[in-house]
This record gives sequence, structure tokens and C-alpha cells, in this order.
Amino acid sequence: MILVIGGARSGKSAFAEKLAKETEKKTAYLATAQAVDEEMKKRIGAHQKRRPEGWMTVEWQKGFSGWTDGVFGTKENAVCKESAFQEAELLLLDSLGMLVNNALYYAGEAREGAGSLREGFIRDLKARMDWCRAQGKDLIMVTEEVGLGLVPEYPLGRLYRDFLGEVNQAAAAASERVYLVVAGLPLQLK
Repeated sequence: MILVIGGARSGKSAFAEKLAKETEKKTAYLATAQAVDEEMKKRIGAHQKRRPEGWMTVEWQKGFSGWTDGVFGTKENAVCKESAFQEAELLLLDSLGMLVNNALYYAGEAREGAGSLREGFIRDLKARMDWCRAQGKDLIMVTEEVGLGLVPEYPLGRLYRDFLGEVNQAAAAASERVYLVVAGLPLQLK
């Protein structure tokens, strides 16, 4: 279990991809971003171009449900996702921050009870990490460091920062290695 954390444009994803490539293991890339506008389409395209041809890509926008219970999205892509989870020796999840964003988005009005949403997310994250260990699969997680800047002006921004901060702490505590990436330079914290 490896966690790679860094700020925006720090090089965290490229570093995580480098770690995965060096293992030479069969890799499934769990892509969490959604192409909601042209800018996101370009960002996603840049990430896709960096991936080696042999990597499987799994669109993974809605949290951890379906990871181990055989429910893998729509019927059209269910076989592809199930196969990727079975075949992969290494899972590269990019990123926890986007999954937290998506969890808050899909919660809608229910985000008012964010404490239970956050607890459930962290519980599910730990369960999926345990699943990877039990299956003998490596897991590299990428996440954003959002606690070093200004306090967000709006309540939803503060909720996101606090939620992701707790998720990052849980992921770091359960990981064997943790890297902080700043200006493209990785620093091993654990």
C-alpha cells in the first residue's frame, strides 16, 4: 500500500505512475475524474497519454461500492471492470481527492450529514485496502494535499478540505509507504 500526496500540479500522478511502471506488474488504473467540461477533457487526455499501452483503465467515479461485491457499474462495462479487478496485480487509484469530491456531489442535500458520509467513506477505504492485501494486490493511491493553503471561504469548500484531510490521514496510517510530492520532487514520509 502506497499513498502519494501533493498539491495541484505537483507531479504526484506522474510519480505514482512511475512507481507502478517500475513494478512491471499488470496494472489497472482507476480513473476517478469526470469529463464535465473542455478543460477536464484535456486534463484527462494528458493522463491517458502517459499510461502504458498494457494498462487497463477502469472508470471509477462513485466511490468504493462494487469494488468487491461483483457490481461493477453498468451492464455494458461490467465484464471489463470485473476482469480488470481479477487480472490486475496492482491497482493505481487517481485520486482520493476526486472520489471525495464526487461523494459530496452525489450526496447532494444529504451532505448536511457529512460526518456519517465521511465515516462511511473512510470505513469503505480501509475495507478496500484490506481486500487488496487479502487478494495479494498492490495499491497505489494518489491524493491531494489541501490543508496547507488558505481556509476556504465557503462552507462546502471547508467541508471538502476537512473530509479529504481525514481520508488522507486514514490512508496514510494504513499505507506502508507515503510520499509527499512537491515541484516534481518526491519526499518519502513513511
